[in-house]
Amino acid sequence: MTSKLIRIGIIGFLVIVLAMIGYVVYTQVQNSGKQRITVAVAPASSRVEINGKVTKEKEVLLTPGKHTYRVSYTGFRTITGELDVRTDGTQTALVAGLTPETAEATELYNKITGEYSAIEVVAGINAEENGAAFIEKNPITKQLPYTNMLFTIGYRADPADPTGDSIIVTIDAPAVYRTEAVTQITNWGYNPVDYKINFINESNPFV
Repeated sequence: MTSKLIRIGIIGFLVIVLAMIGYVVYTQVQNSGKQRITVAVAPASSRVEINGKVTKEKEVLLTPGKHTYRVSYTGFRTITGELDVRTDGTQTALVAGLTPETAEATELYNKITGEYSAIEVVAGINAEENGAAFIEKNPITKQLPYTNMLFTIGYRADPADPTGDSIIVTIDAPAVYRTEAVTQITNWGYNPVDYKINFINESNPFV
């Protein structure tokens, strides 16, 4: 009898272990390729819907691509938008501070200003991380804008790139000084042929 109970106990233990392993494997497969997204809203107890599904989590896992969201709270203006989840290191966060529209909502807002301050911190961190990622992709932007008596070198987003990662280098200079402007780019250690360059001024106010 004792040996039978031992066998049953061992079998039960193995079943539990296998179930746990199966759950871990299933979870890894389900979450494979997904990105961890921070959810920061105020009021903190707002109703948050992502792709039409309600979530109460402070972090969610989303597949790369476009995802819709809706944040609402009684008496506050509802916010809707779209998250663009990417795999290039750019950080994405759902940050939403709702605006009160009724007297009751305004009263609540005045009591929870700390919650709004908290989401501003998250927004700042997200912007800083995205800015660092952008500079890493376009290191020349650390030098720009650059201006001297002969020309100005700047940059703008390349409309041909929907991700917003690519830039067009702009040179504001008369034709006679364009070569000097391009040489300045070389002197910084960058190859001008690696960039789209747009010359935006033909006049020279110093001649």
